[in-house]
Amino acid sequence: MPYRVRGAAEADIPWMLGGLRGAARWADLPDLYPDPEYAKERILEALKPPHILIVAELDSCKPVGFLGAYVVPHIYNPRIMWSTVAVWWVDLEYRLSRAALMLLNSYVRLASQTCRYVTVALGWHTPIKEASLLKRGFKLLERSYTLRVEE
Repeated sequence: MPYRVRGAAEADIPWMLGGLRGAARWADLPDLYPDPEYAKERILEALKPPHILIVAELDSCKPVGFLGAYVVPHIYNPRIMWSTVAVWWVDLEYRLSRAALMLLNSYVRLASQTCRYVTVALGWHTPIKEASLLKRGFKLLERSYTLRVEE
């Protein structure tokens, strides 16, 4: 299937909210997006430069995945711009397609235009292989663990 990647638009938000809920369930963090209005505000903020928000779609204009990343000055050296992926979602039926790879390649290209460091995190059960990042020049810097503190 032919895919393309484009910048996200406000019209994508209803579909993206479903993807955010899916990403939260997939990561077993269902309480991340309890308020659709707040999530919509965050998406609108992410649409503004310098942040990156891109959508993969079929040539038929059906969205199948998206990637959102923040671009910020590094906390210890504001002269260095850093980009970190906040969400990378591809609908389940398109997980084994080229959509995820096209999102990754577009993200790296866009972030590399303004950032010295480009960061990607992989979920523990992602189908994306670490080798696909390593061959693109990424290197493992740290592992991240999350402790859920019950209320």
